[in-house]
Amino acid sequence: IQFKRPWGNQPPAGTGVDWDNPLTNGLVFLHLPSVMEDLVGGRIYGSVGTRPNFVAGPGGTSRGFAGSGGLVITRDTALEPPTYVTAMAFVRRTGTLSGNARPFGKTRNNGGAPYVSYDVEYNPGNAGQNIVTSAIFTGSLSTTSNTNVGDTLLPHVIGMSYDGTTNTLWYNGVAVKTAAKTGNIGYDTGSAGNFLISGSSSAASSSAWNGDIYSVAVWNRALSAGEIASYADQPWQLFEPRPIWVPVSAGGGTPTLTVADAAHAHTLDNVVLTSSTALVVQDMAHGHTLDAATLSTGTALTVADNLHTHALDNVTLSTAGVISLTVA
Repeated sequence: IQFKRPWGNQPPAGTGVDWDNPLTNGLVFLHLPSVMEDLVGGRIYGSVGTRPNFVAGPGGTSRGFAGSGGLVITRDTALEPPTYVTAMAFVRRTGTLSGNARPFGKTRNNGGAPYVSYDVEYNPGNAGQNIVTSAIFTGSLSTTSNTNVGDTLLPHVIGMSYDGTTNTLWYNGVAVKTAAKTGNIGYDTGSAGNFLISGSSSAASSSAWNGDIYSVAVWNRALSAGEIASYADQPWQLFEPRPIWVPVSAGGGTPTLTVADAAHAHTLDNVVLTSSTALVVQDMAHGHTLDAATLSTGTALTVADNLHTHALDNVTLSTAGVISLTVA
């Protein structure tokens, strides 16, 4: 018997997307570092600067960036939702950041600033390595104020969302800063309109992310607070669940089947069917109960028709006389 459970650690290479998960609604991009392509759209990565190494960390195998280099997806309209967007990354910082380092971002150049359509940036020049902001461009650039989110040396989920009225910065499933903003998102229609995993706000590989990136996901809608909290609690839930096989004996002893799934945690062990059987009939028309019904040997015949209303009971046949007629 096969059951499926979410990954407790990073899924292996070759893992697909769990499209049965409601969180995949509107998912347009899903990156797992063990592959060099987007698992949703099949977009292949190029490179910016030095290609990062595979590293092992608390969140599993990841892409390790040392403050330079990154991964780039050339411009693709699937990564350009017009009005709403949510982008999340499972990351940890391992070294010192410089400039406006970001684990991900949709670049925008058009020959000058601003350099971003949407992203999350770590701004160490603003009083520390844990200072983060999120940005959205809708005719003009809007950023949440620089915020100390906490210890970024630990694995954490960082992200942003835009619902057409508010730009929100998220840290481990909690909204930490918001900024009012309206309008459609502006994108670079030229060759500079790439999606970067690690890179600076100047759409280059300088001032790149210094740390591990485990996964990145982008939606063409604004996720609810509950959905973002759920994703932050288990980022691997977007990937195809791992199969768990439970062997069942075909004989030769007493087979035992134990089921403890995430939803019920029930246990089935040595289930026995008894031979005690009772049949009770209660129909809806009469509400009668038939239980151990018995037919008796006494029989009575009663006739009561509409014309005569006679009763015949214990009918006796008598002897009839014979009349002889002689013709003279």
